[in-house]
Amino acid sequence: MRLRDKKTETSMKRLLLLWYPEFLVFVLSACFFGLLWMLEIKTDIQPHAFYVRDVVGNRVPLPANFLYYLMVYFFSFAQVESWQHLCFASAVVLGFSVAAKFAITRRLFSWGLGGHRGFSPLAGGCRVYLLSLLFSLALLIAFSLPMRLFYAEGYFYLGQIPPNVWHNSTTIFLMPFALLLFWNSYLQINDPSNMKRIYVLAILSALNIFVKPSFIFAFVAVYPLYMFTKTLKKSTVRLFMANMAPVFLAGILTVLMYLLIYSFSFGTINVVHVGKSGVGIRPFLVWQRFSPNILLSVVLSVLFPAAYILLRPQERRELLLRYAWALYAVAMLIFILFDETGPRAFHGNFFWQTVVCSYTLFFSTCLRLGKNIQATGWRDWKNLLLLLCLGAHIISGMVYLPSIVLRQTFL
Repeated sequence: MRLRDKKTETSMKRLLLLWYPEFLVFVLSACFFGLLWMLEIKTDIQPHAFYVRDVVGNRVPLPANFLYYLMVYFFSFAQVESWQHLCFASAVVLGFSVAAKFAITRRLFSWGLGGHRGFSPLAGGCRVYLLSLLFSLALLIAFSLPMRLFYAEGYFYLGQIPPNVWHNSTTIFLMPFALLLFWNSYLQINDPSNMKRIYVLAILSALNIFVKPSFIFAFVAVYPLYMFTKTLKKSTVRLFMANMAPVFLAGILTVLMYLLIYSFSFGTINVVHVGKSGVGIRPFLVWQRFSPNILLSVVLSVLFPAAYILLRPQERRELLLRYAWALYAVAMLIFILFDETGPRAFHGNFFWQTVVCSYTLFFSTCLRLGKNIQATGWRDWKNLLLLLCLGAHIISGMVYLPSIVLRQTFL
């Protein structure tokens, strides 16, 4: 009987270590999103929730990127006429999304730092567990440094490229799906002969598009190039083409999404604005509107990842970092070049992929930093300097989150 009790106690402790941090993140995140709603702080959360009500009432069409709205409808228990139910549903879905991103990040850290193929934060030992937990918590709140430190007319958020946002529902919901697509595509580039993972990439690509097609823009531009150079060494066109199946699927779905949104107006634009939007090429138009100094905005956004490359130039050849930087560069290029024409020209809807790619860049850099800490220890001066840079992003996030509530704005 005592042996059974000890086994039960051990199982409970293991369960707490496995999922207690995620549960805590879920509760705190859901409460935060609920607070934003209750205090009537203007974000995208409320309009997206009310759009669900309008879809159910046949006042607007179902959006092309429908998955987030479907989840809000499900967790509102179909009571979409009640703002309390919509508030609860939004808080639960977004809280779960943040917790899922944290859970995936923590397990990928454990995987990367522990050198094992399992997907458990306990598999790498105590040191790996603590490093994974600390870095995952850091990435949960890391933010770009505020322009207001240098310009009075600068914003805390707008104009910068943070690795996290807290006001755009669909981007928050997208993050765990995009992170999984990023990691699995990196693994596939490492091992192009893994045919099973191609199906995983296809499913993840479709899910990304059905939530928000932002990250797919960067993915379909960068992944084929890395896969081509990898399969080129094997001198086989067939292997390359097989690995392009997720890209072809993503391309077809993206074109359909474009037609639905811009040709048939299947989107939230019709709730607020009258008139159709299109896509234009006007470099820096949107960014210049919100940043008084674009070059400084870049520095404030990527201080930690840029410092890592400068201090450890030999790691520029590391595939994970090269892939993350390439995605980030393409995401930035899309934001710089493209904008929407029409009534939501300055809504910045070609911006969101930069947030996702910023997070994957911060994640990849933290993973490499964790490996260096394992190898050379905490007292290595480069590690300490990089931790200070990361700490600046963390402090910025710790200031930004309560400032949303205190200033009643996310700007």
